[in-house]
Amino acid sequence: MAKTAEKDGRTATLVIVACIVLIAALLIIYALPDSRVKNVQVSYLGSAREKAVNLGLTDADFVRRSGVTGQKIGNRSEWEKQAQRNIASMGYFKLDGIRVSGTSANLVISVRTPLVTVSTAGKYVTLDEDKYVLSISDVLTGAEPIKVYGAELRYPAQGEITTGVTSKLDDAIEIAKIIRDNGLTGVFTDISMLDNQEVRLSTYKGVPVKINLRFDVATSLDIAKSMLDKGVNDGSIEVAGENGYHKPAPDDFQSTKGM
Repeated sequence: MAKTAEKDGRTATLVIVACIVLIAALLIIYALPDSRVKNVQVSYLGSAREKAVNLGLTDADFVRRSGVTGQKIGNRSEWEKQAQRNIASMGYFKLDGIRVSGTSANLVISVRTPLVTVSTAGKYVTLDEDKYVLSISDVLTGAEPIKVYGAELRYPAQGEITTGVTSKLDDAIEIAKIIRDNGLTGVFTDISMLDNQEVRLSTYKGVPVKINLRFDVATSLDIAKSMLDKGVNDGSIEVAGENGYHKPAPDDFQSTKGM
């Protein structure tokens, strides 16, 4: 019994010593005001690394832009939010979180998926479905997602959520999401927001389609696609409710100059 008690006592002592050492280590790392982030690494989710490489960005670019190096561990709640804003300002990227271990930090980076490119004020602004501005360009490269015309933006800034001057932007975003979610990105290429809730869409066949937002958009697009698949190759298509109409191109005409 004495030996057992002695053994239990040594075990308890070791456990207490281990706890003290752990607490001391945590105090050194987290409680001291001079404890700062010394090492920063980067981890990528999904296709974020591929996108970064395509844009010529390295781990060092994300580390530098984040501003995490040298930050006080104890102030993490403050600089983590700023780091998220800093990474967002790079456009396509999002800081999903920061893993901290001791004085080391790991930036977890994901990539935003572009949904539309809006033509506005002489610029081409690419947005995701949450209306984050991913890029702003003076020219089209041919790699843009579905293009939107007639939905003016209000002071877009890269890495920030933008708004439309009117509700046309929100309508265009919803139409683009329906096109994406229903696998129609190869059918409809451009969205032009008109007045009176009318929308004109360009198609892969070059046959414009006009729909009205008073009717179900998904149904209207399905009707238009069906007409294209059945051989409509010219003129234009108009869809109202559950009915689609083919309007052939007007006959060519000749004009003769008067004597």
